[in-house]
Amino acid sequence: MMLEAHVGVKPGKPALLLLASAAVLVGTFGLAWVQIRATRALGEEVAVEGTPLIVRAPEGWVRGSDPGLFGKLVQKQVWGTRIWAAERTVEFRYNEYFKQFVRMFQAVAVQPPTRGDIGDFPGVQCIVNRLSSQSPGQSIHRWAPTPDGALLGVSYTPLAEISHGDVYLLEEICRSVQVKHDSSPSTSPRNLPARCGLSFELSPEWELLGPNAEERPGFWILKRDDGRPRWAMGVYRGYLGRTQDPMDLLVSEARQLWPAFERPGGRRRDDGVFVGLAVGPGDRVDGNVAASVWLVAKTTVEAAVVYVLVDPRYTDEANRTAYKITEEMTFNTSYPG
Repeated sequence: MMLEAHVGVKPGKPALLLLASAAVLVGTFGLAWVQIRATRALGEEVAVEGTPLIVRAPEGWVRGSDPGLFGKLVQKQVWGTRIWAAERTVEFRYNEYFKQFVRMFQAVAVQPPTRGDIGDFPGVQCIVNRLSSQSPGQSIHRWAPTPDGALLGVSYTPLAEISHGDVYLLEEICRSVQVKHDSSPSTSPRNLPARCGLSFELSPEWELLGPNAEERPGFWILKRDDGRPRWAMGVYRGYLGRTQDPMDLLVSEARQLWPAFERPGGRRRDDGVFVGLAVGPGDRVDGNVAASVWLVAKTTVEAAVVYVLVDPRYTDEANRTAYKITEEMTFNTSYPG
């Protein structure tokens, strides 16, 4: 770009000419910076329904059908008809443990994560290529566990590939996220197993996540190494019913992850407690990051299911940990109570 400076100075004073030109240049870039900042300004604080999240989407963006979804709408011509379409979207998620962990491990399996915080909480970030023929491009995903056992997620999807402006905008969006609890959690995350009527040795390296009250008592264990997620396990209470065989329950759980799954393996511990194992497909080409499902059953009302999700590089470590948990697990209460 050519920049001309017309100033009222005489040719005999080059220093003044240089200073005047510099002032014009600084002013031009300053104006451009103000314009860029204006296009990336955030709107007012908004509560995400059903969660304690307070967020700020970019100014002028509208809310989508989901409470945590916001988008920048533009008009497009499709088959001779002008329609509104989302040019960019940002989605805020809270405590969708299974869905978020699946998305997280699918991402880290192909793209090493970097540091990416949400609000005051340290987290990880991955840039993912979208392979859809209808909407190719890239998306940025962030996840951050909180000390009280919540899991935050933010996804930013532009029209095409990620630009420096998109990265800056996402940083501003994530920095503005707040978690406003009406009251302090009723239990520490480390007490979640006991609250679910379960007992086994907890490693200090694990992060325990999970709501304090669910229709089906349960919690998640997350293992990270220098911030990088290695594996996550969902531990949930279950029951067999009066006639259900433990194998039938395990097959039912496994088929939710792998529809073609057939028959698992099982054995009895020395104390007579049944431990069953269903192992997922050996390859991960389909993006399935569920490594295994375990069932521990003492009686028809004393049972628990363990779901193992992994970065495929740590499958063996995750399954060894699940084996140890299922060997040690004892029941303090029945379910349903």
